[in-house]
Amino acid sequence: MLMQPLLLLHTAATATATAVEPQWEVVSAALEPVIGADLANPHGILQGFETGNFMKAGGTYYYSATELGFCKGIRWDSTTRAGLWSAPNSTGPWTRLVTLRNSSSMYTVCKDPAAKNDKNSVAWATTLVFAPSGANGSKAVWNLFNHGGEAGRFQPGDGIVHAVSTTDSIEGPYVELSGTAVPGKDVVVPNSHAFAAWKLRNGSWAGFRCGRKTRTRVLMGKRRVRPLARTVSGQARRR
Repeated sequence: MLMQPLLLLHTAATATATAVEPQWEVVSAALEPVIGADLANPHGILQGFETGNFMKAGGTYYYSATELGFCKGIRWDSTTRAGLWSAPNSTGPWTRLVTLRNSSSMYTVCKDPAAKNDKNSVAWATTLVFAPSGANGSKAVWNLFNHGGEAGRFQPGDGIVHAVSTTDSIEGPYVELSGTAVPGKDVVVPNSHAFAAWKLRNGSWAGFRCGRKTRTRVLMGKRRVRPLARTVSGQARRR
């Protein structure tokens, strides 16, 4: 489950008004994992990584990762934690910087006291976005989105939660914001296991959320949402 060999790709953007499919080509490839067991195990990561996002900011490469497995003899996805890694180059060397989000699964399964009082049972699909937030006077700040599992599966409150950095640093610390999508819960994108956001050319923000099977219907694939016109905080609206 450790990070797979890396492929770097790029595509050329066109200025035409007609929508065209991007043309990708391989730029380079790493034959070995860029973050292997030798780097992960010292941080208690026994089952590798899943999801997260990869970006370059201020000349540094970052990977916000869902880190898996913090005690032996458990299923690979029984415990999750969100961690931030950095490197001077996409191929490394990669260094773990900080824990972005613990989850109560670390305590209930592995008895880690650091997560004893965490109300989020999981820390899946971490996404970091530097963008204006209503919680920060609409000034640019690092925003952290992840699936928190605040409620049980199929229950109101199961979805994406939102936090903002209390400093100018991508490393945080982050404070979770209250949501309005589900009364009494902090969810901002309900019924979703993953979320990604990006800025459009017109200055507004759009995103993809991963649909989930529910008792009433099946949401297949990815649905486009617009968190807000000019910020990434607030209630998401499906189009």
